[in-house]
Amino acid sequence: MTTITTGTATLTPLLVLSCSTARPTGVTVHQLAAGGVAVTATGTGKRSGVITLLLLDAAAAVAAQNFFATVGPFTLVDPGVLTGKLTFVLGEGELEPELDPDTQLRWTLAAPYQEV
Repeated sequence: MTTITTGTATLTPLLVLSCSTARPTGVTVHQLAAGGVAVTATGTGKRSGVITLLLLDAAAAVAAQNFFATVGPFTLVDPGVLTGKLTFVLGEGELEPELDPDTQLRWTLAAPYQEV
């Protein structure tokens, strides 16, 4: 079962439809005038991406949108999607509930995130 918590509030979607994740390499390659390269390594950064949730209905989708309106941080626990837990804040973008095109009954909400 998926749970997302912040403070004392909990969101329990039906399913995590997708969880894209990217992590910056922390490597910068500098082209030198003499034709060589110089590499600066600063270490990898934190994960970021988009979590897409499947929700029961329009009311649940709006409730999820309101849930994410808080500052966070949020903690996602889903043994089927992640190993361990993901603590995150919202990333840049919008939270827009949409009718699921496959079911025409359930709703989805895509939330951009930044690991903290």
